[in-house]
Amino acid sequence: MKDEKQMFLLEELEQEPWEIEWQNMPEFLQLQVEPYAEITIRFRDELDYKNFADLIEQNLTPLTKSVWYPAFPKFRNKYKRYIDES
Repeated sequence: MKDEKQMFLLEELEQEPWEIEWQNMPEFLQLQVEPYAEITIRFRDELDYKNFADLIEQNLTPLTKSVWYPAFPKFRNKYKRYIDES
């Protein structure tokens, strides 16, 4: 029995601190969403830029670097929570 306790303690020492805390936690997989294709679009003037924004029905600003088409919901998991039922 003493050897088993020592082995357990040695195993704990070899683990990262987060590994010890996350024992028996539910599995979490973060799926990477990769685009099918990417393109660069250049506009001759501001009017063309605004017309394009209207066409794809998205809000584009001078700070916009990329968009998903159709629009990709940014916060689709915003209100999901893990609840321990015990």
